[in-house]
Amino acid sequence: MLKHPLRSHFTSRFALLYAALLESKNSVLSYVPRPYKIAYQKTFYYPDVHVTTKKTRFVVDIVPASLSGNVKSAGPSIEEKNAFFSAVDISYKVITTKEIINKQIKAESWLDIVQRLYLARPIDTDFEYKTILTLCGYGKTNTTLYKILEDASELDIYRAEIALLRLVFDGRLKIDVSKHSFNHHTKVSAK
Repeated sequence: MLKHPLRSHFTSRFALLYAALLESKNSVLSYVPRPYKIAYQKTFYYPDVHVTTKKTRFVVDIVPASLSGNVKSAGPSIEEKNAFFSAVDISYKVITTKEIINKQIKAESWLDIVQRLYLARPIDTDFEYKTILTLCGYGKTNTTLYKILEDASELDIYRAEIALLRLVFDGRLKIDVSKHSFNHHTKVSAK
């Protein structure tokens, strides 16, 4: 992952997909899965994710939709968690697995994008980066990834694709992966 580059232990597929959704948000600066071990009565509580954005910090618990209400679990209640984290200026949120499932295509696409960008870290794409910005008219277009790469035929396709993904990750371009997986027919447009 890019916003959390350390080796991580995700407790479930939902936690991994949620991390991918965090990677897609420009406002998120970083996140840490399973950030704390908090003693609670005679047991321990482990939040799922700690997120830092440009404006705030918050902790997230990912729970099955059936437990999102006031069902009592073995750990601290939602009110106790809210009180604990607000005392240290951190917000507390509960995300249901259903919310993540509803964004599964986007999350899986971003897992693919992040993996490509992570593996391509040492590759210099400055020339391709500038060329793609020129081809996109600095965001005044709505086209597909395939069309951009076709128009940039003088460029190395792999470097051009990585440059385009870096532009998307940086927030200079936008892709629509909410309904269809990331591929060469993915729509690319201005942010």
